[in-house]
Amino acid sequence: DAGLIFLLPPSEKELQKRLLGRRTEDESAVKKRLEASRGEIAMKDHYKYVIINDELEKTLQALKEILKKEQLTPHAQS
Repeated sequence: DAGLIFLLPPSEKELQKRLLGRRTEDESAVKKRLEASRGEIAMKDHYKYVIINDELEKTLQALKEILKKEQLTPHAQS
């Protein structure tokens, strides 16, 4: 009954750009993360909510709406 949320990158190309832009990992580590992300993204249908993380404000608003909605469920009220 958990309200699981999956934050989906707009595209694999954008995810790669973001990971490389952080400069926290070398190129081989980024490649491994991209490979792992394909498997993670394939599991998105197992989540209650999927948000495409393309614009920060839009993403935050969607998260707020989900949190508000989830607070109204009987499980969250008890």
